[in-house]
Amino acid sequence: MMRRLLSSSKYIMILPALSNVLVALVLMIYCTIQTLAAFINLLQRSFSGGLSKTVVFDAAISFL
Repeated sequence: MMRRLLSSSKYIMILPALSNVLVALVLMIYCTIQTLAAFINLLQRSFSGGLSKTVVFDAAISFL
């Protein structure tokens, strides 16, 4: 009885492990999109002439 309970309990841990992998993938995609958006915003401002120390500082903070 106890052996069967312990051997079946390993399947209970599949759900948290898969959810952790899913959350990690979602966060990687989200962070990639945010980084690209910050980079594109920085490029747009640099070409339009609106680049100042504050914009560069904000971009550096967003990249970090």
